[in-house]
Amino acid sequence: YEEKLWDCVAINGIHCCICSADALFAYFLGKRVTAKDHNSSADFLSRMTLTDSKKYSGTLSQILKIKTLAEYTAAHISEKQAEDIFKRVDRFHHWAMQNLK
Repeated sequence: YEEKLWDCVAINGIHCCICSADALFAYFLGKRVTAKDHNSSADFLSRMTLTDSKKYSGTLSQILKIKTLAEYTAAHISEKQAEDIFKRVDRFHHWAMQNLK
């Protein structure tokens, strides 16, 4: 973040959320979501019975929308976008870790 590599901030944050969701699935369900597209993780998360799972499935879905832009296009993530992603990732990761305690 301090190096101002905004694409890296976005990509690493996105993968942090994917891994956090996988940890929740493994811990509570004993499995990972193995669909072709990560958006199914948000759908799966919304059906879990964790407190605020619907809210955070929406957060995950919003974060995943940026994945294609950040990883597979020539477009670059702006500082403002990176800051927004960073905040969302921080909240999602914190929520996931609280549920894993």
